[in-house]
Amino acid sequence: MSTVARPSGERGTSVIELSVSMFIIGVVGLIMVAWMAAAGRTTQTQEDVTSSLDALREAKSQLVRELRFADELAVDSTLSNAHEVTIWIDSVDGGEVGVADLGEWITWKITAEGTLVRTTDGPDDVPVEVTRGLVFDVDGGPESSVFTYPAVGVVGIHFVAQTVDSRTSPQTIETQVRVRNQ
Repeated sequence: MSTVARPSGERGTSVIELSVSMFIIGVVGLIMVAWMAAAGRTTQTQEDVTSSLDALREAKSQLVRELRFADELAVDSTLSNAHEVTIWIDSVDGGEVGVADLGEWITWKITAEGTLVRTTDGPDDVPVEVTRGLVFDVDGGPESSVFTYPAVGVVGIHFVAQTVDSRTSPQTIETQVRVRNQ
């Protein structure tokens, strides 16, 4: 049986060298997995922010459209309820023109639970939740969702909302609308 002689200093790989190599590869792998998980969470958070802003914009768009076509704006003279706005749109659906018929008074309200709903005074009307997945801030603080009336025939809209699961910070959208027929 013959043995091959190794050049001096070449003894092979020891268990310690293999252990150190495996440890380094494991740490690098763990860092890569953590980095990828953080990137995934960031992407999901950004999608949530975009979704909540889109829902806020859509709600504002619907409300602004109706406010602009309103024939009358019902304003509570005490302004005790800044979480709702009621308007009258005289539709030409067979009712008498210039007279408020059933279903022509529309109320937009932010409920105590933080949902935005739209109702009419129609006999079969059911409140419609406009923005599913959002919770509006109605705590009465400076960053609360409110309707204001800065001038005759003008409605200020200040919405502050966040996703139901509260994974994102509150999003704010604000505008003023001049009622067309006032």
